[in-house]
Amino acid sequence: MTPPQASGLANPNANSGIYSRFLSEEDQAIYAEAVLGNVDHELRLMRLRLARTVKARKAWEDALAAPTRGDGEDQHVLVEVVDDQSLSKDGDVYDLTKRVKRLPDFDKIEQACLARIESLEKTRRELLKSPDDDGDTEPGSVRLTITGGLPSRGG
Repeated sequence: MTPPQASGLANPNANSGIYSRFLSEEDQAIYAEAVLGNVDHELRLMRLRLARTVKARKAWEDALAAPTRGDGEDQHVLVEVVDDQSLSKDGDVYDLTKRVKRLPDFDKIEQACLARIESLEKTRRELLKSPDDDGDTEPGSVRLTITGGLPSRGG
């Protein structure tokens, strides 16, 4: 009999988790190939997401500084159309459609990426730390302890 894995499943590749029922075929393939017990992949992914966010912010800021299109709208600004009512000087109420320009909250996205990177770096350092680490090794190095001797050669 096969002992259950750390996840509690005899077959860790089985899609029996509550979320796995909602995965697309492409996501199921990625899910099956996911490396567990290693934060390096997620750390790289978060650094990539942070870089993409910084790049997107720059593109939006450059677009805002550039002249608008012929119709007066900037193609990079999210426009939210809001139906509202307003009062005229005469006190009459009339319907009004407002166009509100807003940008994605890049600060929030960047802060979330940085917080996750910090958490992953801390976890990575803990995983790399040897249980008997006395601090005399370089960060990220691995200490090997060999017990026993070399086998004797018969002769």
